[in-house]
Amino acid sequence: MGSRYKFSLEKTSEIYQKTILPQFTKDLPQSVLNCHRGVSMDICLNTLLLTSLTNSSFQQVYDKIDSYAYLGFTELEHMPQVHYIRKTLIAWESKEIIKRHRVILKDQLRKLKTTKFWQQTHSNEGVVLAFDITERGYFGSEDEHTVYSKGRTVAKRCHAYLSMQIMCPGQRLILDVEAVYTHNKPIGKLIAKMLSRVRKQGLKIKRIYLDRGFYQIDVLRELRKYYASETLMPAIRTKRVKEAIAQWHQEHGFKAGMLEMQLGKGKSIEPYILVFSPLDPDKRQSIRRKSQGKEEIHNYYLFFCLLKPPEVSDPVDMELVFNRLSWDYRNRWGIETGYRVLKTIWAQTTSKEYSLRTWLLWNAVILYNMWVLGSVELQEQKGIPNSYVCCEGNSITKPRVKKIPREPHERPRRPWVPRSIQKLDRFLDVILMVALKSLQRLLDHPQDDNFELIK
Repeated sequence: MGSRYKFSLEKTSEIYQKTILPQFTKDLPQSVLNCHRGVSMDICLNTLLLTSLTNSSFQQVYDKIDSYAYLGFTELEHMPQVHYIRKTLIAWESKEIIKRHRVILKDQLRKLKTTKFWQQTHSNEGVVLAFDITERGYFGSEDEHTVYSKGRTVAKRCHAYLSMQIMCPGQRLILDVEAVYTHNKPIGKLIAKMLSRVRKQGLKIKRIYLDRGFYQIDVLRELRKYYASETLMPAIRTKRVKEAIAQWHQEHGFKAGMLEMQLGKGKSIEPYILVFSPLDPDKRQSIRRKSQGKEEIHNYYLFFCLLKPPEVSDPVDMELVFNRLSWDYRNRWGIETGYRVLKTIWAQTTSKEYSLRTWLLWNAVILYNMWVLGSVELQEQKGIPNSYVCCEGNSITKPRVKKIPREPHERPRRPWVPRSIQKLDRFLDVILMVALKSLQRLLDHPQDDNFELIK
């Protein structure tokens, strides 16, 4: 399907050389300039690319250098020693690394907003955003940047990262990443800070999806200030929720409903709206069989947390309200897919240096976004139906039709949705050639800069 539409080596190389490399080769920090026997940042960054492409460490990349000789890249045998490249990258402070990468993220969002695809789907409409936290296992001793893992890694401690991503199909750009650790701001403050950054770029927000891990007082408090109408997340079965559902069931039976609830106690209380609906009878029967006589009513319900009551006309069909919210919330799984793809290019390391780990994370984010933007361009070349509408209205007064109409003996006429014409593997093949050609040129004709080429 994608044979006619391919990523351009020349264009990809131009984008990387003109928009990404200059952020780290110009106006170098004094700590980097003072690095003893440092390596050219061009070489460091292209080597960093190779670690992401192979999802491996710096040392493993060096072990594979000889395998690129068959492609004609013989000069790679004269690469600087790996520990000098690591030393140069570690000389950067993590704050400076993040600051310069955020400039690139802003440029990538700006480019997305200028595409025909975006103009057709979001010129007047807001986008759907999702937040998630991912963990990277850390086997070293505790430090200021580590937190205890919540079971997502085999390590006891980890580095945790909060990310914000567009959930619109075909345009799932990662907009920002923040580190989560003990001495950093609360998660609610970080979310508000990240949303403020993209709003300053003129991004309209239609809906914000979060998972149940964000069901916290500080998160609800911060989102209520500016995003009460846009926020949607599942609710956790707290003691208050269980008691409220038990009382509701006693009065109304298995019916969908909406209740005003509170999270927290004492002075730290945040109100919210609990929207709930019972499971299908078959699923309730399955749970009843597994309960072994310890039946609890709340297990037969599903819950959503809203910060503002849904605006619907009376009488309110709460079953319809819940179904609409549930259908919309399915879009949040796009961020799980994005993380699965991102982790395939998130290079590995056993180093305890936080700055080096920061390089590996942000390098993967930038590469992922380059693939998304390249896919948008290929989709435009192939064509986008004029009838395509992204992020259908969040009206809960109109149910969505799950069955697709069709004539007898015909295949279902499914609605068109954007899909990646070229998979990430194809894009990585192009990036591999970009990195190898750059390294060949740099090693064949070393530039006269402030760094030595250690051979």
